[in-house]
Amino acid sequence: MKRKISALLLVVVFVFSCTYAGADIDLSAMSFDELVALQSQIIDEMQRRDEWTYVVIPGGVYEIGVDIPEGTWTISAEPHSDPYVNIGNGINETRTDFADGCIEWAHLVGEYNSHYDESDMTSVTWNFSKGHYFISDSTTIWTKPIRPAFDFSGQGE
Repeated sequence: MKRKISALLLVVVFVFSCTYAGADIDLSAMSFDELVALQSQIIDEMQRRDEWTYVVIPGGVYEIGVDIPEGTWTISAEPHSDPYVNIGNGINETRTDFADGCIEWAHLVGEYNSHYDESDMTSVTWNFSKGHYFISDSTTIWTKPIRPAFDFSGQGE
């Protein structure tokens, strides 16, 4: 249900943006699957832009390559939260746990959480592959890690 609401909100924002920009796009003829595919294309393109900084993901179970694009992501706790985050292969029948066990897990604590201590992890960076599942018990913030541009050619910049 959350995914359908998210998809609908994104489409509404997209339609408003296109209308505002002077484009006339009729989305009413598109099927739900076509709208979801369009949403994925829009999100992928937005992530390539310099203006894109993060996305907020509600707690839940997500399939990498379907719900969340594969790749390396930094997952952070919201400032007042303390989510448990897990990554694994396969999901059980009830979609509540991993069928083959957890690959990685972390307890993140937001900097303004009442239980925060300087030794707590506020974020973790993991590499997600298609077929992995991500489970979180509360909302997290996802960003692409910034990697320095090294020049190994010996010619400098």
